[in-house]
Amino acid sequence: MRLNPRIVTNSTQELNLDRKSFVEHLDDLRRCVIRSAVAILLGTIVGYVFCDPILKWFTEPIQSEIGNLYFFSPADAFIVRPKTSFLAGCLVTSPFVLTQIWLYVSPGLYPQEKKALIPWMVFSWSLFLLGAAFAFKVVLPLGLQFLLGFQTEFLKPMIAIHNYISFTGSLILAFGIAFNIPVFLLALVSLGLVQVSTLIHYRKHAYVGVFILGMILTPPDVISQILLALPLIVLYEISIIGSKMIKSKKGEEPK
Repeated sequence: MRLNPRIVTNSTQELNLDRKSFVEHLDDLRRCVIRSAVAILLGTIVGYVFCDPILKWFTEPIQSEIGNLYFFSPADAFIVRPKTSFLAGCLVTSPFVLTQIWLYVSPGLYPQEKKALIPWMVFSWSLFLLGAAFAFKVVLPLGLQFLLGFQTEFLKPMIAIHNYISFTGSLILAFGIAFNIPVFLLALVSLGLVQVSTLIHYRKHAYVGVFILGMILTPPDVISQILLALPLIVLYEISIIGSKMIKSKKGEEPK
């Protein structure tokens, strides 16, 4: 059986175009990652310059509970500084990193959807910072009180500074990322990839998933898990309401 040369040629050209498009897609992703990494690096350098006040600020919640923190190896006091600087750099540059993510997604949007990109980015920044602030101001103090409440007369806390910074950093970043779930859901509904009825139908499943997510992202204590799950449930309900508003604004009946 002989193939039509024109069909083979057209298929080859389409394959090359798809391959070129895929390569360009990877190149855009590479630039996005590089820009984000450079921004975090610069933020980390600035954070290192102001490391002492930042470290004092980060350790205020634990110092109010047990007083001093400790280090148990000669390198710990040094390692905690770049670790704290990196955490501060991630928090300070989070709006820029989120912007890069949105700009990476934007080529796949229609022109009218690109116009609405700025409000989406601002909404994403706000939720990330809200989640980080909620973790540091509410969840961390309550979690520390709960965990340190298990001490006894012969079992006293002696917490290493680098363990505390890792604990605090993972908590703050986890809440900041998790609070962006509504943005993700609203974006899917706006693009028509998910229906409002789907969000409503799988509401109970989402609640279970939220508690599982809380177990994965937060430290192993019930207080932190509940304090992550409850706001996410509220945000999920807000996502449903927001999805209905988006559909109504477009003149579509929510499905």
